[in-house]
Amino acid sequence: LAMAKVELDGSVGDPLTLVTAPYAASASNTISDGADVVTVWTENGELNFARVSSALALVDGPSPISGTSGTQVGAAALVPTTDGFALLFGVLGELRFITLAADGQATSDAVAVAQVGDSYAGSASAAPTGDGGFAVTYAAGGAQGSDVYFVILESDGSQRFAPRRISQAFGGGLASGFGFNPRRNLLRVGDDFWVAYVE
Repeated sequence: LAMAKVELDGSVGDPLTLVTAPYAASASNTISDGADVVTVWTENGELNFARVSSALALVDGPSPISGTSGTQVGAAALVPTTDGFALLFGVLGELRFITLAADGQATSDAVAVAQVGDSYAGSASAAPTGDGGFAVTYAAGGAQGSDVYFVILESDGSQRFAPRRISQAFGGGLASGFGFNPRRNLLRVGDDFWVAYVE
């Protein structure tokens, strides 16, 4: 896993290597945080964290995130908070929520958000609500099909209301979802949230 800084004129600086072993890192999820860049990725069955400065120098990490190990673990969404980050991640059939300090250390136990069945939890998305909560959308279902759901989580990962299905119910050849790669499927537009998915 490496990071490179590219200037507007296309010039590229020397890359910063975070993981040297071939094929050891996967599913990186990267966001900006002030002048720094923060990334979370899967390595050796758990999630890892690193903070990199604008000069492409390590500020924090790389270090494992406690409480995130498991089968088929993968980061889904990383959202900045006032004192760190909220992280959505998937572990075989379950979508989970955990809070992190600014240096990537876990500040809470992981909370189960939803059972997603055979759907890929890593395609879930999250966005801040502006009042301390997080809007979350994810797909859940089995081998025959899946539905798309929406829920608001409080700052501790508890549900503000029960998850609501926003897609058509699967069946008769119809299924809804996001695919198998982390992406931004959820956007805040004014006071509302828009979700893009395929059926």
